[in-house]
Amino acid sequence: MAEWFPLPGTAAAPGDLPLVKAVRARFRSQKGAKPGSGYSWMWLLGAARIAPEAIAATLPAGEVLLYHEAQRRLQLTTAADVQRYVLALPPEEDQGVIVFPRSLAWCLAFGEHTVVFSPRPPPAG
Repeated sequence: MAEWFPLPGTAAAPGDLPLVKAVRARFRSQKGAKPGSGYSWMWLLGAARIAPEAIAATLPAGEVLLYHEAQRRLQLTTAADVQRYVLALPPEEDQGVIVFPRSLAWCLAFGEHTVVFSPRPPPAG
């Protein structure tokens, strides 16, 4: 694919890149998974599905990191922008994306029209 649907937010600082490996180690099940086998949403531990329309209301306020697994790009964004992105994403680009805070307290992942959390984040507000 020559061009991708634009990612929300701005490029994250290079110092944030190690957090991608850390969030995968914390939240991805390794049972039955081989390196590079499937996107994170398929292997998320303790995942619970949510509606894409509920992302902004469910995630705690503040900045989040969004990592597009196919593009290998890390962005700094907000929950509201993540929700707008998911809802606008063309079906052919509905691929593996993970969203998480720098604290690694929770992880959201989506792909193939499925949005999951692990563990469930506290209610916003």
